[in-house]
Amino acid sequence: MRFLGAGFGNAGVAATRSYNAPGAAVRRATEGTTDAEWAAAKALQDNNTGIALSGPEAHAQAREGASKLLDLQRVVEGSATGGNKTGPFYAQRPAQVDAAVGRQLDEIAPQSPDPYALGPRAAEAAGNVIDKTRQNINAQTRPLYDAAQPQQIPTAEFAPIAGDPRFVAGLKRLRENKELAPDYANMPDNSVGVVDAVTKDMAARGEALSTVANPLYGPEIAGKSTAGAANARATLRRRSRGNTPRLWQNKRPCVELS
Repeated sequence: MRFLGAGFGNAGVAATRSYNAPGAAVRRATEGTTDAEWAAAKALQDNNTGIALSGPEAHAQAREGASKLLDLQRVVEGSATGGNKTGPFYAQRPAQVDAAVGRQLDEIAPQSPDPYALGPRAAEAAGNVIDKTRQNINAQTRPLYDAAQPQQIPTAEFAPIAGDPRFVAGLKRLRENKELAPDYANMPDNSVGVVDAVTKDMAARGEALSTVANPLYGPEIAGKSTAGAANARATLRRRSRGNTPRLWQNKRPCVELS
């Protein structure tokens, strides 16, 4: 009995050791892997991205997660001997990923040799698009704009506009402007075209005077000029609603001719 006990006892220890041997553990962790999956895992490790994958990572990816090798890898990483070998391998991963992402971005949009010129170039491109859009709008709405200019605002509605000293000053500037006055010489003060031109001037003046850097900075007159222009444009919208419903929107005309 002692002989048999000693013999079977040694056999049990040997069987346990054999069961826990690295090779056996790997076989159990990869059980069911097909040749195609092994080939896919090998291809993942041979990738040209510059990112080195461990065997367990490639195997798990090829089998869509159906792998226990990653669990074994964690055990190896936790051991003193295994951790000393896997640590340097994974320490290179951040730099590898950064380099791979950089190469991919360069293929999508190569880095400019003069990055400081990108901002001005983008601004120029955006400006060209905006100008083209404005030109298209002008081409479509110019007939409506021309038709609306000679229309006159009734005296009762024009009286509040004419009583605004900012409008009076703007009208005087328009009538005395040698470049603009001829275009409005045949239009009365209460015409849509004249009121439109004067309120543009009022709005621009209000915007300029609200800028602190302007030597003529005046927040009060800036606010009154802007408000006066808005009130006059509200009257224009009411008058143009019947024949030219899209000519004026909000506080500015759809057509900004220059």
